[in-house]
Amino acid sequence: MIFLAAYPQSFSSSHQGSTPLGDLCTQLPSIVPPSVGLHLLPFYPSEGDWGFAPNDWFSVLPTYGTWDDIRSIALQRKVIVDGIYNHVGLGHPFAASFFSDPHHNNDAVYGFQVDSELSCPRSPRGGPVLRSFHIEEKRWQVWQTFSESAIDIRLDNPRVLEHIHRHLELLVGHNIWGLRLDAPAYYAKFIDQPHRHNPDAYRLSRMIADIALARGLAVTAQLDCDEHGVKYFPRSDYSAPIVDYAYSAYLVLALLTAETSSFAEHLENTWHLPSVVVRAPRTHDGILLRSKLLSDRAKKSLLEAVAGHGVDVRVIDNDAYEVNSSLPYLCSLGTDIAGMRARIELCVAVSAFIPGWCCLYLPFVMGDLPEYRAFGQSDPRSLNRQPILDTARSEYVESGAMSSMYKLLESLNRVRGYFNGVDALTGDFVEVPAPGLLLISRPHARLMLVANFDTSRAVSVERIVKGDLVVGRRAQGAEVLPLGFGIWRY
Repeated sequence: MIFLAAYPQSFSSSHQGSTPLGDLCTQLPSIVPPSVGLHLLPFYPSEGDWGFAPNDWFSVLPTYGTWDDIRSIALQRKVIVDGIYNHVGLGHPFAASFFSDPHHNNDAVYGFQVDSELSCPRSPRGGPVLRSFHIEEKRWQVWQTFSESAIDIRLDNPRVLEHIHRHLELLVGHNIWGLRLDAPAYYAKFIDQPHRHNPDAYRLSRMIADIALARGLAVTAQLDCDEHGVKYFPRSDYSAPIVDYAYSAYLVLALLTAETSSFAEHLENTWHLPSVVVRAPRTHDGILLRSKLLSDRAKKSLLEAVAGHGVDVRVIDNDAYEVNSSLPYLCSLGTDIAGMRARIELCVAVSAFIPGWCCLYLPFVMGDLPEYRAFGQSDPRSLNRQPILDTARSEYVESGAMSSMYKLLESLNRVRGYFNGVDALTGDFVEVPAPGLLLISRPHARLMLVANFDTSRAVSVERIVKGDLVVGRRAQGAEVLPLGFGIWRY
């Protein structure tokens, strides 16, 4: 499927009596076809971390809207929401009861009374995962994988499991189609064992996935499709897609350098993985650089390319973690606004043509440029989670970009229909027929895509393609203009 990812505050409501979720419900139908699903990012009351430290799984933050707003969206299109089960906010009842009486209420959380610091793994965001608290003159260390605003919980605990069951029932009752498991790689915690991809994390992830699937919810997971991630939900047993986190880095490298060989090689290497894969030109977390599937050579080339344009990179534990820029801004480098929009459409077409799920971040689709209103943001999550301004929405409509994107997504959904639900096959291939070009052939559907990543050179594809052009941008007959693409059916 093709789906959007969007924060509940993506549209900051400016009309009296309306809410951001209400505005999202009202405006989405004109932005993307109903066949495009929606991953609605956290809308719960939260301690922080952009909603990923929920204090209550069963409520909607009133400033965002209500469950009725969410149900209205879910009646329009398939909706996926997050199951944030690895941790809860410090204001959640599990956390509050622990901090009020840790001796009697530590069964649901990872809290340890200690005399000295325990050795422990590192957080993916830097620093140790165990943080110290002094409660009733005793020293406790509490497991906090991601941020100081959340505390990790024990998924085998009966009280926690009862909450998970109730949460899933609530989602089904509001017509929610799917569940994304947030951070399942960190589900299992042992002081003296690996933190990420601990063997028990596989069991706990499958346990929750089975509960959700039994209730009729589709399941996807925030896992990288590396050698560890593909073991969680092999397609022989599950249809739960996981994410290709290196994809966006290879794609941006091709956009900025017109060097498509690394991108093509990555697609070849991930084409026949034992898990269904989500391809996202940009996730809501940004252009991540820590995937094991991102080669050192490609990472170095990408860092050099963005440095040449003065783009900052977020560094954690002395390692480049994330490109600190929105994807529309990266698409704008070295070209004009028309070129930026051409690159966006090229990214969407390529991502929708290859096997798996295609995830498109709403601000990216709309070409939103938060850099011009969020100066000095050191955290790319802050930069990329700004509400889309009314003026940006108006410009998107008035420029014709909205109708162009809508029609493109309609056409791409029709093209995906030619695959008849068939995923990657052995006859598919990816190649670079000339510098700056990318060719993807899917002969079982008699389809071929050619994309031109070069910003200045048109190319003739007369000797490459055959059949009829069914979808294209900047493709004229047998010529593909700079930053253009075409999909031919033969």
